[in-house]
Amino acid sequence: MSETVVADSAGTRVRTRRSRSVRVVRIVLTVVVVLVAVFYVGGGAYLAGVLHTDLVVAPHPEGIDDLRISPVGTDRLALEADPAVKTTVAPLARARSSSTYGVVWKGGFGQVSGPAISDRDGRLVKSFKILAGSPPAAGVASHLVDYAFPPDDPSIALGSRVSQVDIRSAPGVFPASLAMPADQGPAGAGSTWAVLVHGQSDTRTDMFRMMQSTLAENMPSLAITYLNDDGVPQTSDRLSMAGKTEWMQVAAAVRYAGSHGATHVVLFGNSMGGGIVASYLRHRAAGDEAASGIPVSGVVLDSPMLDLRATVDYQASLFPFPLFGHPPASLVWVGTTFARWRYGFDWTSDDYLDGASWVKEPVLIMHGTADTSVPLATSERLAAEHPALVTLHRVRGAGHVESWNTDPARYRAIVGAFLRAHS
Repeated sequence: MSETVVADSAGTRVRTRRSRSVRVVRIVLTVVVVLVAVFYVGGGAYLAGVLHTDLVVAPHPEGIDDLRISPVGTDRLALEADPAVKTTVAPLARARSSSTYGVVWKGGFGQVSGPAISDRDGRLVKSFKILAGSPPAAGVASHLVDYAFPPDDPSIALGSRVSQVDIRSAPGVFPASLAMPADQGPAGAGSTWAVLVHGQSDTRTDMFRMMQSTLAENMPSLAITYLNDDGVPQTSDRLSMAGKTEWMQVAAAVRYAGSHGATHVVLFGNSMGGGIVASYLRHRAAGDEAASGIPVSGVVLDSPMLDLRATVDYQASLFPFPLFGHPPASLVWVGTTFARWRYGFDWTSDDYLDGASWVKEPVLIMHGTADTSVPLATSERLAAEHPALVTLHRVRGAGHVESWNTDPARYRAIVGAFLRAHS
């Protein structure tokens, strides 16, 4: 009898230990599931909010005055980082390249370009010219801009007759900048016009660099605004629709050109403007009456956003993230799914690569190899799928929409040759 009791007691202890182990495993698994759920639900909701914020059309804030500049003679400028200003990017990083950038200070605007003349002890000296305003005082606060020309006076960049015209498109009036070549009549009768579309949250100023090429080829050039830009009709949420609605302003601009004497148009698009141009051409290829108009003889795209979901994935791959290095693909998927549910984003309709039936005219793409906003791979895919129509120029070291800045003369030569062949 006592032996049986001992055996039963041992068995009970074994069963008790097993029961405790099972409970511990269950607790651990429950904690893990809860943590994973919190990670994905919380992280996904956060990423969805980031996507929403990034797609709200808002003017780019004025640059941070993170530099101190001083003139060196009449054609050089010394640049130093302002130690009192904390930024996430080294202030002199861009200036150390040979690219051309605008430099802004209170009361003036200039350009720096070419390789450094001197670079020692945190003081960089570069070639410099004043484009507007008064020369900078020694040690004045400043910052660099990629649009390179003063926004308030288009004639400085374009040297042509520039006027503001109104283009009517649902749901209202959209101002545009019309630049006429010096040897063209007021209507530009019988000519090919350029219609230029800037990127999200940028302005018509951003297109001055491209307009130098179009005007050099005697093309009347129309830089447009579109839905949710400043000073034009806006939606209540100011969300960019990545071309799904903004294409209608391109259509209106093409009709405007046709009604003022143009026989053909060449379409230009920067960044998100490239997606808007692709959307217009997609509607046109589908026979949408609202997209009809005079013939399109060519398309020029700079760092074009051709697939919004691919762009989001690419930017996520560069985004610093604790432990993982960058957000896991599964978390990005959850974030984009939440964004679709909460904000109505339709990622498939923002893909202008799938099928790309809109590619019916010659297309020139300029895309920098150092673009951290839009993946070069999307431009490479379009070129690979349409080798007879799409020509891609990879610009080594150029950032987002900075192919012109890297080498303005080469940029103008490439775009000019394309325009002469297809206008």
